[in-house]
Amino acid sequence: NIESHIIGDEGLVGYWSLDNDVKDHSGNGNDGIIYGNPLPVNGKYGKAYSFDGIDDYINIPCSVGDNLNLRGDMAISAWVNSENTGETSRAVYSDGYYYDFARSNSLLIYYNGHIQAYGKSSGSDEYSSYSQKSAVGNWTYVTMVLKGNQLFIYINGLLDNSQTTAIPNKIINDNVVCNIGRFHWSSGFELYYFNGTIDEVRIYNRSLTSSEAYYLYRYN
Repeated sequence: NIESHIIGDEGLVGYWSLDNDVKDHSGNGNDGIIYGNPLPVNGKYGKAYSFDGIDDYINIPCSVGDNLNLRGDMAISAWVNSENTGETSRAVYSDGYYYDFARSNSLLIYYNGHIQAYGKSSGSDEYSSYSQKSAVGNWTYVTMVLKGNQLFIYINGLLDNSQTTAIPNKIINDNVVCNIGRFHWSSGFELYYFNGTIDEVRIYNRSLTSSEAYYLYRYN
């Protein structure tokens, strides 16, 4: 396809097109499992899944040493069409728990409709940055990139915000929780479910350049 020709599949460890299935089309076998009742609907490209914000999500089995056990440079991207978030964050993709294991990477729709890129290593080491533009009420391509100690948020292929983090290349996920449409705060405790539609989720174990972020938006 066009975007594969432009940027290649180097570092692509997970790709869920969500076209009536939850298969991993990256070739790494990270197929998802549906929980709740996310519904197949028309997406940005082909089909997508609509999540109710209550109990719908897609679990992706992952474990220590798995290729989704992201360490250091990474990128997460997806097409999202989010409903009103209210006063609760809504997760597009997350891995790890926030509290129990103190390891996590997440791409969230923050409660005010802006994108939050979030990650936590051990203890109090964490990064968090918010987009300047809102991503609610229409199809929006969101991308977070972690490169060394630099965190970037792209909205529709263009850099929206960036910052220097306190934890360069220290995110380590000693965990088995990877989800599309849900963020797990702590085992047995608060969950943040996505309310809206998600399409074309991609996970890279490397950073993306600004040109690559744009081409994924333009030619996804």
